[in-house]
Amino acid sequence: MRWSEVESLYNEDKEIVQRIVCRWQKTYNVVGLPIAVRSNSPKFMAQFDEVFRRLGVPRQDKAQLVYSVIVDRRGRSSSRCNYILKGDRISFKTANYGELLSKLERDIEGSVMRKLFDHYLIHAGVVARYGKGLILPAGPGKGKTTLVAALLERGFQYLCDDFAIIDPVSLKVLPFPKSLCFEGDGLEFFPNLRAHATATDWTANGEVWPVWYVDPLEVGPGGLGEASSVKYIIFPEHDHFRETRLTRLSKAKAVLGLAENLLNFDFFGKAVVDPLINLVENSECFKLSVGKPGDGAALICELIKGG
Repeated sequence: MRWSEVESLYNEDKEIVQRIVCRWQKTYNVVGLPIAVRSNSPKFMAQFDEVFRRLGVPRQDKAQLVYSVIVDRRGRSSSRCNYILKGDRISFKTANYGELLSKLERDIEGSVMRKLFDHYLIHAGVVARYGKGLILPAGPGKGKTTLVAALLERGFQYLCDDFAIIDPVSLKVLPFPKSLCFEGDGLEFFPNLRAHATATDWTANGEVWPVWYVDPLEVGPGGLGEASSVKYIIFPEHDHFRETRLTRLSKAKAVLGLAENLLNFDFFGKAVVDPLINLVENSECFKLSVGKPGDGAALICELIKGG
């Protein structure tokens, strides 16, 4: 089928286009939310599966949410228009194929966050070892992903590199094992991973820059972690000019730091303070100034062995 025919059908009936064109499909269980992703492009589906493959399910279960990615394969890139549909609604369109993967990842993350609005959602990397959960709360650009990768190399189990999802009843952190996402020069610390990375573009505020996704099982031998009680809370701060150092943090400052990185603070308001206090009371809390992620990971390994 030619793209002109597809485009004509698309304008007449989106459902027909999805059924005819989107022949490649897979279902994923994303933190309890069944999501189907389908596309007319096997290349795109292979790339997307590199990011969410650890969340895939063996059979095509009924999905609560369906995304359709229609890739325009006409010759001239300037006249192309690629679409992402959420259900039967266009949620994104772009001439740049490279933007599709990161945009779909962010949209799915947003859907998961909305489904788990009653959980405590903290901007943080998450790993586990010896049955103990470790969360690394920090905003963008603070070195969460590189520190998580360095810990995985040392045998830690992987839960997530960007979100700590805390169950409101058990206060356990839940796994969200999408592939690690390296931005900027982060992958330069791990040259051996470049051969395993899926490259794409990240777009925000009209700017585009490259990112790389890496399967966590390619990074280290620890494997994927399960829901874990939080034993350590370590706030990383990337600093090229200071010696890598791990310093103990007061419980009060740790509660404040968690609140600052809580993505749904507006939903909970002051009611979140007591649960965060309970989380901190059962944890050891530290601040980590780190230059090279390997140095920071080494200090954390010493801490956990000693504990």
